[in-house]
Amino acid sequence: MPNNKQPKHRTIEEYPIMLIAEDIAEILRISRSETYHLMRQRRFPTVFVGKRMVVPRDKLIAWIDDQLGEGTNEEGGQTK
Repeated sequence: MPNNKQPKHRTIEEYPIMLIAEDIAEILRISRSETYHLMRQRRFPTVFVGKRMVVPRDKLIAWIDDQLGEGTNEEGGQTK
């Protein structure tokens, strides 16, 4: 069943610095179960705080850029 509720935030910058699964699911527009699966993947920037999984917002943005092939170079400029 699709999630028809409106996101709490309009831009990614309005989300907290540390994101929980619900935030990531909202941002990526995927289910919570897909989000937890993604958060357990080695290449995803998950941080474990005890048993809790969180993702730094800036690391999620960098991961998305990586997936799109739009990483930054050492000087902070775009590589593509």
